Amino acid sequence: MQIKTEGHDESYSVYTVLKSFFWFERITEKPSDDPDDRDIAVSREYEKDGLLRVDTEITYRGTVHTGHAETSAADMPGDRLAYKRSEKDLIKKSAYDAAESALGHGLKWGILTGIRPAKIARDLTKTVSYEDARALLMNDYYLSDEKSRLILDISKVQSRIIENISCKDISLYISIPFCVSRCSYCSFVSHSIEKAGHLVPQYVSLLIRELRELSGLVSSLSLNIKSIYIGGGTPTSLSEGELSRLLSCINECFDLSSVSEYTLEAGRADTITPKKLTDAKRLGVTRVSVNPQTTNDEILMRLGRRHTREDFFRAFALARDAGFDIINTDVIAGLPGESLDSFRRTIDDIMTLSPENVTVHTLSVKRASTLNYDRVDMTREFDLVSGMLDYSSRILSGAGYAPYYLYRQKSTLGNLENVGYARPGTECLYNVYMMEEVMPVLGAGAGAVCKLLCGGGKIERIFNYKYPYEYINDPSKAAGNHDKLKEMFSAILR
Repeated sequence: MQIKTEGHDESYSVYTVLKSFFWFERITEKPSDDPDDRDIAVSREYEKDGLLRVDTEITYRGTVHTGHAETSAADMPGDRLAYKRSEKDLIKKSAYDAAESALGHGLKWGILTGIRPAKIARDLTKTVSYEDARALLMNDYYLSDEKSRLILDISKVQSRIIENISCKDISLYISIPFCVSRCSYCSFVSHSIEKAGHLVPQYVSLLIRELRELSGLVSSLSLNIKSIYIGGGTPTSLSEGELSRLLSCINECFDLSSVSEYTLEAGRADTITPKKLTDAKRLGVTRVSVNPQTTNDEILMRLGRRHTREDFFRAFALARDAGFDIINTDVIAGLPGESLDSFRRTIDDIMTLSPENVTVHTLSVKRASTLNYDRVDMTREFDLVSGMLDYSSRILSGAGYAPYYLYRQKSTLGNLENVGYARPGTECLYNVYMMEEVMPVLGAGAGAVCKLLCGGGKIERIFNYKYPYEYINDPSKAAGNHDKLKEMFSAILR
């Protein structure tokens, strides 16, 4: 499908809405090189009789469908940025109407296409009541009642978490970009130990060196570490000795007196040993993730995960035995071959363990993964995945869990979402701080990103090398990033 615009230059706004509907189609601004592809969307903006109007016409499979949205030109904001936001919403609404007509169904998330919809809910509830905010989300953004309530409920929890953040509070993220094997759906920067295991010892040594340097910056600026998150990859793919070295370095280098939580991803059951867990607990880790993704052994094998349902149960029990009283489990809705009954069994299995946190992801098919659209029946998945999320929400809510963070990704089945649920008081603070961009994050290791809040809603990012071999070949880049960090932090804290 080709997009054409007239009277405005917001073709990307049209694209984001159309891609949410036509996720199975190639959408571009360039003419198609396929002579049989005559699908086209034309978005026109113009002013007439005091109204600013956008008309969208979609020719889809030989049939023309139209949509339009309008507002009083006099009511448009005078501020340039506010005007552009209002204009984009108008363009999206028009495209939405035409796409809804073409496919015969709407979207639960309406015209919201961003990663962090809870931000919008938090902003609304600063000035209007819960019910008024719900009405605005449904009327102005076309959200379903279900999704409107979801992000408003999440915003309540998040407001409590972020209300006492000070200007010197930070989170620390430590990247271990290695796994024992690569899952077919994975698009993260991670390398299998089989192929890249020879890099691990040097990587760990350089990561420890970076952490020592970073601790000097944290100390010199009198920053308070509120959360530590060791992610990847799979951090427990390190050997027992390597993991112990890393955790000991963190203890020695940083003042942990202000740390509210300390998380270690132990996502793969086949990487978990009693010693890794007891060392982690002894060295200050307060919570771990043990992630099955599914408890269907056949699907686990297809995904390239080298553990079974029973291995997951064993690993979870080891984490409890090691003294961890906050454990997260991740599951994925929409895995190829997973039926609604199979997904329900996974949720039911997890409920027998009573973890404190459960994160329900929706499968996102990424270019960097080995899984691709050719292997996923995208049209079939729409109702199926929605049913999976509905079931998890109903069971988790009934068991006393509440949603506390949410994010959305491109190329997600059903244009749906990823939601973290927690028992009250056990929410993962780092997930909220990082996803909602309310606290600076200092990142160490390959693929890590330092994120600074510079005022006025501006976010500055400083990137480490993406891949482990780059990180190893040029360790001076991390040191240069620390110099930038110190300069920028000093300016912010003045």
